[in-house]
Amino acid sequence: MKTQVPAKPWKLRLFADHGQIHLVDESFSASFESAWTAQATEDRLAVAEGGIAIGTHDTADVAVTIERLPAAPGAPDLEKDVEHMTEGSVSIPSGKLVAMGRTDYFADAKRLAVGAGAYRVRVSHSGITRARDVRLRALWLAGFGALLAGACGGRSGLLVGMEGSGSGASTSTTGSSASSGSTGTVATSSTDTPASSTSSSVTTSTGSGFTTSSSSVSTTGASSGTTASSSSGPTWTPLQLPGLVLWLDGSDGLSPAGGGNGLVWLDRSGLHNDAASVGSPTIVAGAIGGRPAVSLDGQSDYMVVADSPSLQLSTNDFLFAVVTAYTTPLTGRSGYGMLYSKQDPTDSPYIGPCLVGNTQVDHTGALQAQVSDGSSSWVVTSEADFNDGVPFYVTVHRFALGGAAGAELLVRVNGADAGSASGSSYGIDVSAVGFPLNIGGTPAQQDVLGFIAEVVAASGPVGAGDVDALEGYLKRKYAL
Repeated sequence: MKTQVPAKPWKLRLFADHGQIHLVDESFSASFESAWTAQATEDRLAVAEGGIAIGTHDTADVAVTIERLPAAPGAPDLEKDVEHMTEGSVSIPSGKLVAMGRTDYFADAKRLAVGAGAYRVRVSHSGITRARDVRLRALWLAGFGALLAGACGGRSGLLVGMEGSGSGASTSTTGSSASSGSTGTVATSSTDTPASSTSSSVTTSTGSGFTTSSSSVSTTGASSGTTASSSSGPTWTPLQLPGLVLWLDGSDGLSPAGGGNGLVWLDRSGLHNDAASVGSPTIVAGAIGGRPAVSLDGQSDYMVVADSPSLQLSTNDFLFAVVTAYTTPLTGRSGYGMLYSKQDPTDSPYIGPCLVGNTQVDHTGALQAQVSDGSSSWVVTSEADFNDGVPFYVTVHRFALGGAAGAELLVRVNGADAGSASGSSYGIDVSAVGFPLNIGGTPAQQDVLGFIAEVVAASGPVGAGDVDALEGYLKRKYAL
């Protein structure tokens, strides 16, 4: 069935986190980790299988207009304010183009029905020397083959316009071959095929034969650069986290158990570390950031993940993250709640990774992360009012260093360091073999009163870029 060309363009506003806007096929989990080469950064365009990443100079909100053209527009016809232009190719086999910021939540991103096929993209930047009210305009995505043949005709395309911020007027020219048009020359790569999805640049100097305004186009040969980051692709999810062993997402996989008895929470990591409920927790829609979460009563409700080798973290580095909001009281019952706990409860000092809402000893509203029960093995945050019901996300990261004296336990809340400690006691074996992972409580009445929306865990080294990507994903997803 032929895709009808939309009568009006799509108008969006996207957040160019780490200086990137992404246009990707819906069926791909495109990654630009290796695509942001020095040349791609100069061109402000990275191309990978299933998508393209457009580099902006700043991290900022960008107004985006995307228009699907009925045919290739011919050779570049530069507007008077164009300062930088680049071209590349992208395949959209699903027929749906996803437009999003680098760390936007993929499931919520805007889908555009453009039609299946291989497309050509021409990205032009204008006004990038101004600090405000700046436009970044990607002129068109054209049916692949038109420019390669030099005919500049046939197939369909898209017009993409953006308004954001940036600085530095520049142009670039790359490519090993050229096809002539009526007003100028389009540089293309000899490897520019739908499979390779390579990028190439268009020269915009006045000597190229383009129709331009001499006052608006820089003739320098190199870009001033972009803050585009190569740490993750546009569709980043925890599936791209190194060593992922657990991903419980309240928006996907959380449901009532068969027969209506309790809940099941399916693990999205692929390792089948599914969680089952104890007590009578419920699902509350829109609990945190408009998204569903497990609701815990602070009395007997929690979730349990059976032990498995993937959750036995040994002396490895590890990282886990929890999205939560709770009002666990400081008095009554235990006075604290276990947000995440895989410990051996039968033998003091109860070795295993753990995150406590409200400290265990002096019962403040601080967070306490630990690898065993002892002041030389835990970290307590300086902030002490996390039990106020305000949503937040927290990451706990151990750098084990083989149990060496420099082993470190780091706690971050909403993307900022909240506490850390180091020493050989933080590098111990935390496998807790044979004991489950408890989320939101334990059989010892260490129960959370509140919500848990997402839990992510990884075993092994996790780099700073991946931590940034995970935290950016949680921040954007839950509007924190």
